[in-house]
Amino acid sequence: MTQSTTLETIVDEYADWLKSHSSVRSLGNWNEVTVPFLDHMGDHFQFYVRFKDGRVEFDDDGYTLSNMETSGFSLQGKRKERVAETANQFGALYKDGVGSIAMIAKPEKTGDAMNRYVQALVHVDSLMEIVNRRVAGYFAEDVADALSEQNIYYTQDVNIQGKSLYSHNFDFLFQKSENRPTIFAKAPNRLDQTALAMTLFAWDDVSGTKERKDAELLVFADDRDKAVNADVLTGFELYNAKVLKYSEIPDKARPLLAA
Repeated sequence: MTQSTTLETIVDEYADWLKSHSSVRSLGNWNEVTVPFLDHMGDHFQFYVRFKDGRVEFDDDGYTLSNMETSGFSLQGKRKERVAETANQFGALYKDGVGSIAMIAKPEKTGDAMNRYVQALVHVDSLMEIVNRRVAGYFAEDVADALSEQNIYYTQDVNIQGKSLYSHNFDFLFQKSENRPTIFAKAPNRLDQTALAMTLFAWDDVSGTKERKDAELLVFADDRDKAVNADVLTGFELYNAKVLKYSEIPDKARPLLAA
């Protein structure tokens, strides 16, 4: 089976799964949307959407951050700043004082906006890893430091538009060189089935454009204090995505990424 056929298959399956396992419930002017991605507590992400004054509005009513605080996430100082930065990466807004994650978009951009909004909720929730695993920093930052120690050059935190015209965020971009193709990379705080599904969907959309047909996907996996989820590793490998564990960066990063 070719890579393109394989990716088309998983995206079709992903779209069918997402549609069949999502639900919408009318609540007056708002619609309650539940999607099948799981947060750190194993609950489905839930948020609200409404069309008002010629725009579409998204809001989680404080649900995401409230659950995180209940689980020990202190929304103070640098952590509050990081929540706001993470939301902003996807065009969403952290509403200080209210505690919700919100987004406003044009109605004709509803699909892209919802895609980015769900990414924002998932990435904000993944910040729980600094509590659950008692790590000092955020994984993408630690990967950046490790790559810099190897004198590897990269662009960090890039948003790329795919063939669907949806926008997708990648933690790293390694520009094409004489020795290798362009490489897009993800370094998720929590490498689980949600990360697998969303990353492969984003990659199919991005790699499907003509100008990036030869590009490759790399996923950094955090193995510092526990083994990486074997099923997730297998999933990425089945779809020809390279996986580089954090412990492998000193020995394997330069041959793979150095220009």
